Amino acid sequence: MPYYDKETIRAVGEIGLLTYLERTEPGELVRQGSGYSTKTHDSLNISNGKWYWFSRGIGGRNALTYLVKARGLSFTDAVAELLRLGSVIPAQSSVAANQKQTKFMPPPKAGGNENARAYLLRRGIREDVAGEQFESGAVYESSYTFANTGRTQAQIVFLGFDEKGEARYANIRAIGGGFKGDAAGSDKRYPFAIRPESPASTLHVFESAIDLLSFASILRHEHSDCSNLHMISLGGIQPPGRESRLPPAISKELCTHKEIRYVALHLDNDPPGREAARVVKEALEKDFKVIDSPPPKGKDYNDYLRIRYSGHTKPQVSYER
Repeated sequence: MPYYDKETIRAVGEIGLLTYLERTEPGELVRQGSGYSTKTHDSLNISNGKWYWFSRGIGGRNALTYLVKARGLSFTDAVAELLRLGSVIPAQSSVAANQKQTKFMPPPKAGGNENARAYLLRRGIREDVAGEQFESGAVYESSYTFANTGRTQAQIVFLGFDEKGEARYANIRAIGGGFKGDAAGSDKRYPFAIRPESPASTLHVFESAIDLLSFASILRHEHSDCSNLHMISLGGIQPPGRESRLPPAISKELCTHKEIRYVALHLDNDPPGREAARVVKEALEKDFKVIDSPPPKGKDYNDYLRIRYSGHTKPQVSYER
């Protein structure tokens, strides 16, 4: 049974039911007076950050209690579901704000990057790989204040930029707390990425920025020239059965970079990662050569990087340019 620390539980406890349904079942939401209900269950009322299911006589203050009381998930499964959702969103949801698109609001920068740099080094990321990202401004340290308690937590931010060099996406990870997700208004078409100095024929796809930087670190340790690698991260994937279309980051990258002929999928070795790889491969294999290349050992490429550091195995990372 997985263990979640108090910081993680507090974080997922701040995800409201309206926010959860916006991300998972947006077509179910129905406006009802000053709140919302759903098409399937019109006696479920969501209002002012709370929910109550009149026909069943149950209610709560967040998505966590809903998943436990209404969906019948165990507490740990409910926490895992919300972590997979990856929502770092203000309590005021985008639907509640008159159906208007949420303005992109990347977290403000902290006074320095000491905590974020130390975090990456603890994860095994090479100092030169991390340093390049801090220097470019694609990675920086911020902090998050929990609305319910006023407590502040350091976090690391990974930015994605559009063709004009403007930030359009921010993926956030709490430092030491286990919470992760996207900043409000993030456009997943513009992921955290390391792009080549000249056009490359292969697009390398990772679930997270940490996995991308881990892969780059392994190649640096092997003295491989990775200056011409085209690498993007997806900022997480949906659980099995939820991902019904090609991730927008992949679609945008393939549309913009016509030179790409190969797609190397470096997704996780868990059921969601294997299912996502299958879905993406099916969607692309008519037009591209798709290479399914999960980590040889461990759940993800950060695991594999740290296995390499421990000396249990020698990495043999192959890739096409």
